[in-house]
Formats: sequence, structure tokens, C-alpha cells
Amino acid sequence: LMSTPGHKNEQTGQPGLDRIQQNVRDLIAYVRELLWLTRRAYAALATDQVLATSASYATLISATITTDRRTSFVVANFSASGIKLTGAGTAYFRLVVDGVAQKETAIGIALNFRFHAGLVQRVAVSAGLHTVRIDWRTDVSSVGIGAKTVAEEHAHLSVYEEAAA
Repeated sequence: LMSTPGHKNEQTGQPGLDRIQQNVRDLIAYVRELLWLTRRAYAALATDQVLATSASYATLISATITTDRRTSFVVANFSASGIKLTGAGTAYFRLVVDGVAQKETAIGIALNFRFHAGLVQRVAVSAGLHTVRIDWRTDVSSVGIGAKTVAEEHAHLSVYEEAAA
């Protein structure tokens, strides 16, 4: 980030000019508080992934973010599209923040049908480095995301810090 300019705290004795200078100082202080807006991370699946039947989750995609505020939120926005390759079944996706499972979504999919999954979740965090990931599994046969070779298939994870109210 660029360094922020200093602003002298001087009084001119002219009420109008002094009031303008104070407003500028207040504005600079406010803008410096908005640093949390720059805290963002993005990850997109760049390979083709096929997941066989599994009772346990495997990592699909992950990102890291460093939050700045003492207390804030990490907001994760996940989207994926793919295909059910063999047998009808369900694909499960879950959000994991710092190793703790947060929220899940599940999609029932017919054989050779395409799917789209989406999940948005807000998780309270403290300042520091955070790992955010999406895990996935399927209950019957294989599910695939051809992010590299199929134009209609993708997976992405967008994460940003949101200030606590």
C-alpha cells in the first residue's frame, strides 16, 4: 500500500480556514480506518477435478487472507459448476475457516446432469492470518469439475474482510 500523507495540525486564526483544515483531518482519519476494505483474496480452480464416492471431505479450493481489525468478519463467496459422471447422487460442499467447518450446501444431481453450487457465509474472526477453504464430497459415484477443459465448469472462492458493526 502507498504510505499515507501526514497532515499538520495548525491553527491560522481564521475560523473558516481552521474549520476546513479540521474537516480535512477528520476525513483523513476516516479514510485510514477503511484499510480493512483492501483485505481480499481470490482463488479459482485451474485444473480438472474428479472426486469418487467418499464419506470424508477433500479440499477443492482454498485462499488465505490477513484481517486487520481486532474483531471483524470474513465473508466467503463460493461458486462451482460441474457434472455428475456416474450414477445419480448428491454433491456436498462446505466452507471451512481456520480448520473449523462452518456451513454446507448439497445438490442432488441426476446421472450426466450438470450442477451449480453456491454458498455465501459470514464468519466472525480476530485480526491475523486466516485460511478459508471449500471441501467437497459425493455420496454416490463420481462428480467432476472440468475447470481447465470445459468452458461451462468452474470453481471459485472470493473472500474479503468486513468490519464488525
